[in-house]
Amino acid sequence: MPQFDATTFLPQIFWLGVCFVSLLLFSAYVSLPALERVLKVRWKSIEGTLEEAERLQKEAEGLVASLEAELTTARRKAHHDVLEAAQTASHELTQRKFSLAQLHKQRFRDSERVILQKKATTMGYVQDIATEVAGAFTQVLLSHPINQASIQEAVEDRVEREKRTHAL
Repeated sequence: MPQFDATTFLPQIFWLGVCFVSLLLFSAYVSLPALERVLKVRWKSIEGTLEEAERLQKEAEGLVASLEAELTTARRKAHHDVLEAAQTASHELTQRKFSLAQLHKQRFRDSERVILQKKATTMGYVQDIATEVAGAFTQVLLSHPINQASIQEAVEDRVEREKRTHAL
């Protein structure tokens, strides 16, 4: 093999040195500075992105805290509004119950008054009928008429005794 020939060692070592030095110089002055610039730009971009991410993270935490505070406030207000509405509804219901009770009491009193008036009127008719029947019976049984006033007085007396016995 020609590379192991001892006569060609010196030129091979020379050219190896020339190629190595030229590659070293090219790398040191051309490709490494370009690579360094790219890495610096990339590093700055990454740092800027990280700083932006941290800033956005802090801003998001602040927004979350403010939203939680607003949500808590809204919940308190809603709870207060519900309690207030329940109290208002309860108060209105109580007022309506009271007014309905008053209305029913008044209607009941009116009904009682009407019933008592009709009862009095009917009792008056019953007394008149009882007076007439008693007068007719006494005239038939005794064969002579009795004074209408005395029959009326007897019927009224009997009605008063009945009222007292039923009132007890």
